[in-house]
Amino acid sequence: MRLIVPATAVAALLIGLTRQRLRLVVVQGRSMEPTIHDGQRLLFRRTKPTRLRTGAVTLFTNPLHQVGVGPPQMVKRLVAVGGSPTPKAVLDASNRIPPGIRTSLSVAEDIPTVVPEGYVMVLGDSPGLDSALLGPIDAHLVWGQAEVPGQRSRESAGARHGSSWFLRDQSAQW
Repeated sequence: MRLIVPATAVAALLIGLTRQRLRLVVVQGRSMEPTIHDGQRLLFRRTKPTRLRTGAVTLFTNPLHQVGVGPPQMVKRLVAVGGSPTPKAVLDASNRIPPGIRTSLSVAEDIPTVVPEGYVMVLGDSPGLDSALLGPIDAHLVWGQAEVPGQRSRESAGARHGSSWFLRDQSAQW
């Protein structure tokens, strides 16, 4: 006996599998400019923590959202992975944060000089909520990476350090 599967069932299965691997987000804010602009749509591909690469634009869960700081998810550039030295840009931006701010947010007062295994460091292209304030972020909080058309490295883009940009439509998924 031959089993015939309706095309709609196949399409529904493919859409379901795609939603688990891809997420479309619309950004709000200018903190990733000049690379990414307010209102720009980005397609993120689910990425395992072991496959994260520096320089990639990432979508991750904000570790401080549960205590009322920032949005539930943020987009930043990944600048270091576990076992690598903390970039000078993170340390410099961290030194500009007034004393006591980290303590009030219940995050470590000192940024480690080497990123702990299983963690990453992220920065935006403008000042804001990132690893300069948060410190290392658990790599399992990173949902995925985006391919940004025409993306240049931080250094060549002349980007400033810091920042987060917020998701206008967190439910927009593919």
